[in-house]
Amino acid sequence: MAENTASQRIALGADHGGFELKEKIKAHLRGQGHSVHDCGTHNTDAVDYPVFARAVAERVSRGESDLGILIDGAGIGSSMVANKVPGVRAALCYYAASANNAREHNDANVLTMGSGFVGPNLALQIVDVFLTTQCTAERHLRRVNMIETGAGTATTTPAPAGHACQCQEKSMSQPIPDADVDIERIVQRILELSGGANLGCTTLACGFCKTCAQTNPELVRQFLEMGADRIAHQPGAGDLPRELAASIDHTLLKPDATTDQLISMCAEAKDYGFASVCVNPANVKLVAGELKGTNVKACSVVGFPLGATTPEIKALEARRAIRDGAR
Repeated sequence: MAENTASQRIALGADHGGFELKEKIKAHLRGQGHSVHDCGTHNTDAVDYPVFARAVAERVSRGESDLGILIDGAGIGSSMVANKVPGVRAALCYYAASANNAREHNDANVLTMGSGFVGPNLALQIVDVFLTTQCTAERHLRRVNMIETGAGTATTTPAPAGHACQCQEKSMSQPIPDADVDIERIVQRILELSGGANLGCTTLACGFCKTCAQTNPELVRQFLEMGADRIAHQPGAGDLPRELAASIDHTLLKPDATTDQLISMCAEAKDYGFASVCVNPANVKLVAGELKGTNVKACSVVGFPLGATTPEIKALEARRAIRDGAR
């Protein structure tokens, strides 16, 4: 287990898809005084991620580095490779809480991340948590030892046919967490990330005001940096920073949307350079025609709003939307 000192020896590696994020992490680590050994790759030319994943894992296994960090497109393949090296416990993490758990509970010594799923801001948060969290509780250390020695495998008697094992029975007997409690926790986490910013929402988690890009653009930028691909913005909501436009789906899914509203919405999308205009299937052809020749995509929904239609009907809706111009 690596000591939680001010300076640690970090082995860092990535494939071509993770190169840019690796460089940001390397600068971040060196800025904190850590010793970084860059195992490559050193540019964006296409390479095979197993080469670099093994190089990092072997440095950790030999004790030449305290911890390792790997980045590829999804983080999954590098984790698989690293975990084949004796003494390596690689953990794929997509948010800070998972990095904390990986270190505190499993004494993970290699962190893997996917550059296609984790933005730079979030990645640095994950790295900081991974490097500053230790595994110290006796029960966790005991279980880490079991991982290393293989203890505990094949020590339980299989349950008779038709019977769940005791752990399954216990799990099934646990009450399902109340959905409102989960929502409360999610909202609280969002408020923590935003520094308690006032989003202008009238309820605890309305989620559908769609004016955050206008009222709190800095919060939207933070979520984009953390890996969000799209945000929504309602028609006629007012001016917003134009650099956010390429990440916005201009959305109007009201069943009573008029032709004039849809045309006006497309004009706004073209003016701002939004990513797409999202409408109900019946309005795709109109919107696609209005957006023809621009970079704004026509977008639609299927099985909306409940998702309760059969797969065959959803497939039919999707095909029709594509024929009508949805991109």
